[in-house]
Amino acid sequence: MILRRLFRRGTDAGLTERLIEILAQRSIAAHQPEDWQQVARALSMSAGTRSKVVLELEDADPLTHLLLTEIRGAAGHGSQLSVLGVHLLVRRNALGADWPTDWRLPVRAQPLDSPGGVGPPREFRWQPLDASDAATATAAERLADNERIQRRVIGVLREPSTMFFEIAPDAQVLRVAVHQTARSEPDPTAVEAVLTVARALAG
Repeated sequence: MILRRLFRRGTDAGLTERLIEILAQRSIAAHQPEDWQQVARALSMSAGTRSKVVLELEDADPLTHLLLTEIRGAAGHGSQLSVLGVHLLVRRNALGADWPTDWRLPVRAQPLDSPGGVGPPREFRWQPLDASDAATATAAERLADNERIQRRVIGVLREPSTMFFEIAPDAQVLRVAVHQTARSEPDPTAVEAVLTVARALAG
């Protein structure tokens, strides 16, 4: 019932137009598909996640969809936060043979403290949701070895609004995502980050 109520609200027309514009500036055409609800429901996301925009990318294979989500009421620093997520889907079968086929758990970019504990992070590490899962740990190692991914992720982690960057496997896709607070519309930097990382994953 809760999920049905969330999806009945529909997507946000203004944010949809803005996200299409951001993609167009990067030479990617997109549109809202008729089955946008089905696309959103097929993904494993945190409870309370609302899909505000669901776009199908045109001629961007193996990148398939871009979503903008929101979680309202997330706890943070004793107050209630609104968390905006930018998610890019990339087909798993586009990954090279050196990526583990049984990668099944999320990997999150964990910032390391700056010297003296002040200022933006200078480094981060890829933290598997479960370090005991061999395939996920291997995926984290592969991510850390990719300089293109490392450069783009540290850039978005330095944005004050960024909470975390993660890559989460689903059945047929990998979901590359940035979650940010204190934003009312998508961050072009976050969109650029998920595009770069997804393309690097696909080689």
